Amino acid sequence: MEHVVWEARLLVEEELDDAIVLFYETVHAVAGRDYAREQLDAWAPRDARAQRELRGKLREERVVGVWERGMLVGFGSLDGNSDIDMLYTHACAQGRGIATCILQELEALAAADGKETVCVDASLTSAPFFERRGYRTVRVQRVERRGVMLDNVHMAKRLTVGTMA
Repeated sequence: MEHVVWEARLLVEEELDDAIVLFYETVHAVAGRDYAREQLDAWAPRDARAQRELRGKLREERVVGVWERGMLVGFGSLDGNSDIDMLYTHACAQGRGIATCILQELEALAAADGKETVCVDASLTSAPFFERRGYRTVRVQRVERRGVMLDNVHMAKRLTVGTMA
């Protein structure tokens, strides 16, 4: 079996379009077991305006991507408070440790920023992933996206000083 090496690094602006495509494809391919079609479309609409908004948001965040054979297979981001904003792994690359790799990089960046506790608003789909990695539920919440209500889980994890989390 061939060993594939991942490259995890901060994305540059020219690579944000790859992250935007991955975001839309992943939400619609993976989260359908927990959210209705209307909710998926509100969370990840495919129109040009939504893409511009997402691009602007990602420009303001630190975005870590994992590349495999020249293709972006996952990315995650930290917002201005050094909390996790986004974490997505392409549907065809799930279950291979890519999201864990990205999460470790994000947690290391947050720890380097002096964060003792990192938070994430996890989808119902991703909450079990975060829980397995030491995140605890603070509260289940309802959020509005483009006039549609979605449930998610506000979670937190205390970072260990001196480790990658």
